[in-house]
This record gives sequence, structure tokens and C-alpha cells, in this order.
Amino acid sequence: MKKSLLIIAASLISSYALAAEYTMYINDGTQIREEKCEDIDTIKGYGDVVTFFEKEKKRSFNAMTTELTFEEIITANDTVSITWGGASPVIKNPYTQSIMISTDGDHVTVSCATQLKDVVYKLSGSSSNGSFTIETPRKFTLLMDNLNLASKSFNSTIRSFSGSTMNIELKGTNSLRDTVTDTCNATLRSKGQIVFAKGSTGSLFVHANAKRAIQTGDYLQISGGNITAQSYRGDAIKANDYFLMTNGTLSILGTGMEVSAGYAMISGGKISIDSRVEDSKGIKVAKDTSLPGSQTNGTITILGGTLDISMYGGGSKGIKAEHDFIMSDGTLTGKVYAGPITEEVDGEEDISYAALVKADRNLTINGGSVKVTLDKIALGSRGLVADTSIIIEGTATVDIEGNAEAYVYENENGKIKEKCGYGLKADAAINIGGSSKVTILGTAIAGTAKENAIMCARTETDININDNSTVYFKSITNAPLRAKNIYFNGGIFVAETESEFSACGTATAGARGGIFFGVGYSTVITTNRVTSTGVVLSDAAYTPNTAINISDAAGTSVLTFATSGHSASSKAKYLTFSSPTVAPASDFVYTYSAVAPQGTSINGYYPNSEKPTGGVTMNFRTPVTGSSLIIRR
Repeated sequence: MKKSLLIIAASLISSYALAAEYTMYINDGTQIREEKCEDIDTIKGYGDVVTFFEKEKKRSFNAMTTELTFEEIITANDTVSITWGGASPVIKNPYTQSIMISTDGDHVTVSCATQLKDVVYKLSGSSSNGSFTIETPRKFTLLMDNLNLASKSFNSTIRSFSGSTMNIELKGTNSLRDTVTDTCNATLRSKGQIVFAKGSTGSLFVHANAKRAIQTGDYLQISGGNITAQSYRGDAIKANDYFLMTNGTLSILGTGMEVSAGYAMISGGKISIDSRVEDSKGIKVAKDTSLPGSQTNGTITILGGTLDISMYGGGSKGIKAEHDFIMSDGTLTGKVYAGPITEEVDGEEDISYAALVKADRNLTINGGSVKVTLDKIALGSRGLVADTSIIIEGTATVDIEGNAEAYVYENENGKIKEKCGYGLKADAAINIGGSSKVTILGTAIAGTAKENAIMCARTETDININDNSTVYFKSITNAPLRAKNIYFNGGIFVAETESEFSACGTATAGARGGIFFGVGYSTVITTNRVTSTGVVLSDAAYTPNTAINISDAAGTSVLTFATSGHSASSKAKYLTFSSPTVAPASDFVYTYSAVAPQGTSINGYYPNSEKPTGGVTMNFRTPVTGSSLIIRR
């Protein structure tokens, strides 16, 4: 039903209320524009101006030159069903006056010219060469009920030309597949939003032979169902504005997902990604440069849920944010099996390294759990990388295990160069604080990686260990840290290494409130890089699993640690300890025992400082030689 109103004397109009929902068409004499006004409340005129009030919004028009036409929006209360499997699709259409449905073999085309909204289209059955195409001005629902649909035509298997929401409900097992001749380049494609409905219990497998599995010109939201998207030719999923996941499961096979210009927010559900294409991105969010002031623009935010990412392609990134990466809760587990790819850009060498998470600005983890594994074949690969700062705080738990060799290559001048891999890498500072727990293990193969670093900030920036955080790293042949300055402002920092404290940098370190404890297996962790009140213990008799406890003169336990060694025959030869609770000229007690302390440890460190039993206690007094105590047996 249409209503038209040519406004020629708006001063006579006091108000015009609309009881139903309408679409408004505005004719200003040069063009007709369509405006959605489902929530319109009142039209009021004053002088030559007419104003529409739509909740908190209002629109004003010139009353003497504008014609307004309203078409009432009708809510559907019945279902259109289409079933494939016979000589031709079986169609039941209760809206023959509003919805036109035509067929060409198993290819079904739906056209709705009226303002009929919330129509449910139930699709079921099977076809090896069929498709579903729809054009409608209002939002609608596709109920896929055990649908198995493959298309051999130039069109997508399912395509919507509607700019409104395509709501998808899943029942039973469903699958969609296109062909390489699909010129629309997406198996499931919509001009408008795609929303997988909350409460869906079924599954959907979308396989792309042409390019993409799922593509939307607006946003993609997953609130239910079990969705699998597979493509080896393009992004398995592509959304334009944003990606939102609150529930359900999403599996991506082959490549990954891209948001063209917007953001991604994950607050629930489960995402698994198995990416095997070179230079692919598991989840990528591009920044819209026309909106430079937006805090969410180009940002990936994880508020909950579970992510499991495996990257096999050279130079690939598990998560790539062109702005910030922020994680406050949930679980992120990732494995990188890929090395770098080298290209020549404008005559210069460009190396793209594989990484689990790469943020073009800040990378912040203030909650949840992150576990990264860098496989031994992932040459020069990285765990968490930020072009600005890495911030780990709150209650976050981060575990990184690196087993990769350095990436060795020959440049254009014939010089052999070596590029290192990193557990953490930031171009600005690395700040670890709160009550977070960070564990980084690096074990390069046979000592071939001379420059692999466990944690790295640029050589002109700082690493700060703050608050009540706990940081532990263990490195056999790798250099553990690389930065300009390393400050232990709080918490506790435990290092086990066969290398010097900063073998590939010139970092100085200062303990300004925190505890530093270093276990050196080949060389002492040098005291000139721990410029603070502390002690250096040198003893060649520390065996694996020996429990070490350090207490102050009053008998208060400062630290308990059980060295593990790298093998059954390994010996921890040097210990370095620094704490503000041990003054340079005070007594302290050093105990070591073959009996391990009781309680739960964090890689050998016992946060409750349980003292070992049955050990040997020795008392020492710090000599007047600056801030260090040297003990030799």
C-alpha cells in the first residue's frame, strides 16, 4: 500500500503520524531516493520545512519542492519452501502476489518487489547443478535444512542482490559448492549483511572453486551454527565493514578471512584456521584510511572464545591488524610452520616473515591465554610482532616456544646474511606488567641460529618488567634479549641460557624494584648488565633439579628455583641474583638441596617461595665490591 504526499503548504501541517512501518521515497525533482524509515514516529511541518522524527534521528526537506511517497512494510508470517532433488525444484509460495519465483533447470531466481520483510525461504534437497538467487528490498531468512547444492554455472551457488540482511539458520547438514566458471567469485555471496542466526544447531560447508567461499558487501556476524569455509584461490571469507562472532564455530581451510575496511570483534564461539597458501592471513583487518580517527578502524579485538590457528604458507600471518590487536579474554593457540618469502620491491629486497600475530600499531594482551609454537622448519619466524609497542598486563598468560633456525640467505651482493626469529618483537617498547605470566622457550637446532632472540625491542628502545608479573625464558644457543635497556621495575624475571644475557645487543639492565634471577650454563650472565643491588653466585656444582633458595638475613624467603638443565648431564655453572630486598652489605642465606620444594612451580620458579627441605645452608656476607657478591667454591 502506497501513500503519496506533495507538500505545497507545509505551514498548514502540524503533525502527521504513521502507525505502521514504511519505506520513504524522496523526489526532489531531479532524482528519487529511497530511505528506510521502519521506526519513523512523526512528520511535522513549520514554514517551508517538513521534518521527520525517527527515534533520535530527524530529517528535514524543502516543503515546496519535495514529494514524499511512503510504502508500507508488511511482516511475513508464512514460509516459502524450495526443494531440489526431482525433475525440477518443488516450490511452495504463499506470496504469489508479492514474490515472483522462476526456474531454469535447477537454478531458482526469486524477486520480491514489495516491502515484504522477514520472509523465510526454506531451502532443502540436493542438486549437482543448481543455484538460488534473490533480489528483495527487505531483510529475509534462509533456512537451510539438509541442503546440498552445487552450481556449474557462471553464478554463485547462493547470491543475494539485496542490500538488507540475509539471516541464515542452519538445520541438519548443509553444503554449497561453486565451479571455476563462477564469475561472481564467491560460492555464498550477498550485497548486504550476512548473519548466521543465534540458536542454529546445524552445519554448513562452503567450498570455493573459483575464488571465495563466503563474501558480503557489508558485515558478517556469526551467532550460531557450525560453519566451514574452504578456498585455496582467494580469501575463504571476505567481509567489507566488520566481522563479529559471539557463538557457534567457524573453520577456515586453505587461506583465511579478510575484513576490507573496518574491524573484527570476537567475544565467543570457536574459530579454527588451517592456512596453507603462501603470504595468506588467517584473519586480516585492513584500515580504512578515510577514517583515521576511529579507534576500532583496522583493529582486531578478542573478548572471549577460542581460536586455534595453524599457518603453513611462507610469509603468512595468523592474525594481521592494520591498527591495534587487543585481547582481554579467551584462548588463542597458534602454530607457525612457515619461513619467510623474499621479493624485490622497487629494486630493493623485501622479506616478509611468518608470524602468529602482527599488529601495525600496538599489540595488547591484558587477559586470556596465548600459546605460540614456532616449528623448527619455520625459519626466522616470529610469535607476536608489533610495529609500535607490545603490552602484556592484567591476568594474561603468554607461552611461546620457538624451535626454528635463523633464516640464512644471500643478498644481491653475494653476501651471506642471517635473519633471526623472535618470540616477542616490537619496534618500540615491550612492557610486561600486572599479574601476567610470560614464558618464552627458544631452542635452535644444533646451535646454528646465532641471532635468534627470545624477546626483542629495537636496539634504541626498552624492555620493562613491571608490577607483579612473572617472566621466564629458557634458551640453549639463542640470545635471550635484545634492546637498548632492560629494566626490572617489579615482579620476577627468570632466565636460563647458555648465552650471554644479551649476546646480540648492547643492552644494559637495571633492577629498580623487581627480582632478577639468571641461570648460566656456559657463561656467567654478566653483572655489568645487571646494574643494581644484587649478588652473583658462581658455582660449577649445580645439578639438574637442584632446588635453590635465597633468603634475607631475617630468614624471609626471597626466591626458590629448581634448575632443570638441558639434559641429564647438564650442569648449571653460574647464577645471578638481584633483588632490592638484599642490600649490598647485608647477610643473606643461600641454600641448595637435592630435594625439590613442594607446591606448584612456573618453569622451576616457585611463586610462594617454598623452601626446600634437607638442603645445605651456607651464610655469606657481601664484600665491599660495589653491588655484586661473587661466590666461588
